Amino acid sequence: MFSNVKMKYKFMMIILLPTIVLLGFISKFLMDDINSIRKMNDAVIITSVSEEIGATIAALVDEESYSLIEINKDVKQDQGALNHARNISDQMISTLKKSIVEVSVIIDGLSFSTLFASTIDKLNSINVIRRQVDNKSISLNEVQDYFESIDNEFLKELAQIANHEENLSIGRTLYADIILSHEIMSASRERNLLYHVFFKNKITREEYTDLLGLINSQDAYRQTFYEIATSDQDALYQKMTSIPDVREANQLRQLVITNPDSEAFDVDPQTWWRKQSQKIHSLEDIGKTLVEKNIDLAINLKNSYQSSLFWVIGLLAVTMVLTIVLIIVFFRSLTEKLQEEIDTLTVSGKEISTSISETSAGSAETASAVTETTTTVEELKQTAEVAAEKARNVSDVSEDALQVLRTSEDALESTIRGMTNIQEGMETISESIIKLSEHSQTIGEIIDTVNDLAEQSHLLAVNAAIEAAKAGDQGKGFAVVAQEVRSLAEQSKQATVQIRNILNDIQNSTSAAVMATEQGSKAVAVGMGQSEKTNESIRSIYEGIEKVSEAASQIAVTSQQQLVGVEQVTIAMASIRESTSQQADHMRTIENGMVGLTDVGNSLQKLIEEYTLIKR
Repeated sequence: MFSNVKMKYKFMMIILLPTIVLLGFISKFLMDDINSIRKMNDAVIITSVSEEIGATIAALVDEESYSLIEINKDVKQDQGALNHARNISDQMISTLKKSIVEVSVIIDGLSFSTLFASTIDKLNSINVIRRQVDNKSISLNEVQDYFESIDNEFLKELAQIANHEENLSIGRTLYADIILSHEIMSASRERNLLYHVFFKNKITREEYTDLLGLINSQDAYRQTFYEIATSDQDALYQKMTSIPDVREANQLRQLVITNPDSEAFDVDPQTWWRKQSQKIHSLEDIGKTLVEKNIDLAINLKNSYQSSLFWVIGLLAVTMVLTIVLIIVFFRSLTEKLQEEIDTLTVSGKEISTSISETSAGSAETASAVTETTTTVEELKQTAEVAAEKARNVSDVSEDALQVLRTSEDALESTIRGMTNIQEGMETISESIIKLSEHSQTIGEIIDTVNDLAEQSHLLAVNAAIEAAKAGDQGKGFAVVAQEVRSLAEQSKQATVQIRNILNDIQNSTSAAVMATEQGSKAVAVGMGQSEKTNESIRSIYEGIEKVSEAASQIAVTSQQQLVGVEQVTIAMASIRESTSQQADHMRTIENGMVGLTDVGNSLQKLIEEYTLIKR
């Protein structure tokens, strides 16, 4: 529901919540004052309508009195008084109808027009009653019942209005005015009754009973008025009913009460009518005064509520202005502080992001270099394995050559021993020469093998020197060994050349011995010398090959150690490559985190823009 509402407005709602509660209480007081003012307005309207109803009832009471006199055959009166009373009634009725239509007050769910509808309907038929009065076609009781029904309904509706009034003083005053209206009606009927009695100068038993009832009614209404009215209203009543005309009217009435059987009251009917009318007018004046004071009270209360309303509105306005000012000051301070922190966060984030980007690029380059180095080490490992294998082959060939040389040495010793025995018999020369020829061939093969071994050792020494150069400082010892191997290979090669030359000489000598047996002795002697030389050369070759074998063994051991070292380097490079890859991944993660941190800074900046109520 509030997803599209900016954060600053949500925050304002939270901050304004206590203020809203306070404003709620102030608004409650405000609404109470407004309702009180409305009620006072209604009270003024109701009281004004009540005053008009009272005036209408008074006019109808007068018209009733003159109408009763008009249709009474025993009493005569001026027709002008009845017409005047009717005109006043028409004026009061017209004004009251207009007021009832215009009033918007609701009483017990009913508008004034609905509340007074039945009474107004009866008033609309007053012209019919008037024509019947003029034609004397209606009885006294019918006229009295008609006007009494209207007056009673008006008073009943006034009581309903007074009961609706919430202000006690105004309500009591309305009830007091209703009681006065009832007393006025009784006093008016008393005026009519005694006017008729004084006109006839006698009173009947029925009239006397009615008179006593009217007097009791007035006393009861007066007592009720004293109970309802305030002390000031009681004092007003005492004052208004203490005038001479009222006292004289009461005396005339008392005269009839004390002498009901008298047939000569000797009282002027007009005098009684005038004095009793003055009493009625005094009661009407009391009612008017009460209504006017009621209106003044309602107006004063209304003014008081209006003054309170102005104060509440002023307090509400000041509270809202102070709240808005405090919110603006608070938000400005908050946004300025947050702006400073966000600026610092943004700058630091950019710097860290730049550094991490550079570090990440360096890590990537390092990872690439480590990968290349690992590849090179793998190749070096393969080369070292080949060199170790060749070193093992050289060692094996050297062992075979030593074995052959041992065999050759034994053969040469046998040859020497045989030549020593040449003199014993030339028959064995041929066999010895054949054996010597066979051994010469074998030696030739051995020499070829040794020559190949020397060439392979030389090639191995060259490769070992190359690998030692690649290995750097760690390969310096291996380079010395390689140099020695190459030197031995050169010596072995030279020795094989010498042996080859010697073997050629032996083969030539053997051929000469075969062709010239006669020269056997000399050849034997030469063979003995050459055999001695051959034996020495073989010993030299044996010693050289023995050194070559030792060097080859050392080369094999060194190659094996180098292979182990290369394997360790390979494992280390693999670990470095894995660590470098992990470091690169971590740097990418950190870089992504810094991007997120930058996004957070941008989001905070947007939030600051949202929280900024007033842009400077």
